[in-house]
Amino acid sequence: MGKKFLKKILLSLISLAVCCPILSSFAATDDMRLQGMGLLVKDGVVLKYTGESSELVIPGNLGIVGIGEYAFRGCESLVSVVIPYGVKYIGDGAFSFCVNLQKIELPDSLETIGNGVFSVTYSLESISIPSSVTSMGENIFSRGKFAPTKVYGSIGSAAHEYVKNRNLYGREFVHYKQEFWVRAVPNEIAICVNGQNSTITVFNIGGNNYFRLRSIAGFLTETDKSFNVEYEASKSSAYDNAIVIYPNAKYVHEAGAGENEKPVQDDVVYAPLGSTRDAAPQILVCREGERTPVENIEFVTIHGYNYFKLRDVARLIDFGVSYDGEKRVIHIDTDSGYFD
Repeated sequence: MGKKFLKKILLSLISLAVCCPILSSFAATDDMRLQGMGLLVKDGVVLKYTGESSELVIPGNLGIVGIGEYAFRGCESLVSVVIPYGVKYIGDGAFSFCVNLQKIELPDSLETIGNGVFSVTYSLESISIPSSVTSMGENIFSRGKFAPTKVYGSIGSAAHEYVKNRNLYGREFVHYKQEFWVRAVPNEIAICVNGQNSTITVFNIGGNNYFRLRSIAGFLTETDKSFNVEYEASKSSAYDNAIVIYPNAKYVHEAGAGENEKPVQDDVVYAPLGSTRDAAPQILVCREGERTPVENIEFVTIHGYNYFKLRDVARLIDFGVSYDGEKRVIHIDTDSGYFD
């Protein structure tokens, strides 16, 4: 009796050992489905979404490192998606044809965005791309006949370069245009113009202070580096949408221009960079009656006013700019020329 009992136990153990891989395989398959969420995951990559949720928050404790190619393609039920920290890449076309997708949150761990990831996502009006992203594919966005996608990010990031280059070299491809929006923080600073002290409220964007163009002109009115500013909107002109800068001209105050007024609000704002803005004005400099487009000059439009980096204007008008870090004062010297 004892031998028979031992034999049964031995056979049971052998059977269990043989079946264990199969049982483990079934368990892995169940885990891949993520408890009915509709997410098929393998080796840390989301391969397919078959759910019907309108608001999807992908769990952050599953070790997911990537969103596979076309994983969410054509999921018309999706309205919002939150991708967890730890995801490093989003494959080609992952969210293409998600025509009702309005919002997606990308993690600071993200490094790569593939080709056409958000193509034909008509409802995605804006997206914030973290600075951690270093590689971006082609034709990531397409909203058809709708307005350009607003891309939020930081100056100098891969997202900034992507938007700037796509708009610069492909402005005729309206379906693929984007506007790049940046965070602007009001900053009251001390400024000294030829020994005369004053204060002014500017906007700090990515560590650089942006000044209202007319404020700079106002500060230099009584100097030998004065300049005037006009807006050209005449349809009969070769430039029907341009900001024209006139060096060595007396500044003419424009009623309502408010060159020395504080910004309308003291809150942090988001504003589009001029070089990527839809229908942005061109920047021209007029010397001896000849107008010339200014290349590689960046500006933002906030509350209807145009803000420029002080050094960009100094380089154009040729006056000296320096910063006293100890006293936290910006110095403008119109007796000297511009120097880096």
